[in-house]
Amino acid sequence: MKKHYKILVSSAALLLPALALAQSVDTIFGQFINLINRFLIPALFAVAGLVFLWGVFRYITSGGDEEKRAEGQKLIVWGLVGLAIMVGFWGLVNAVVSFFGLNTSTIQNLPTVPTTR
Repeated sequence: MKKHYKILVSSAALLLPALALAQSVDTIFGQFINLINRFLIPALFAVAGLVFLWGVFRYITSGGDEEKRAEGQKLIVWGLVGLAIMVGFWGLVNAVVSFFGLNTSTIQNLPTVPTTR
């Protein structure tokens, strides 16, 4: 249990600079959402895509071995299930955000640059 606690505390300590530079809670949530949208979601899609492609590779190279073919089929199915679940949740979250009009971009909070005419 102590090992998990140390990992959690050290991981949280990595976020302290972002917390210190944030002006408000809205900025913290905006940075968290940007982190998820830019890194976590594409990484999960890539993992599911690689599982699917690895399953296709295993299926094609089975060479008539039914056990390898079945393993390839399982990987294909789980890769597709993972992709379908992620697309479903991604669509659901975007629908909720657009329905309630939630602001998820920190770019809109920046002041505009005055122009001269």
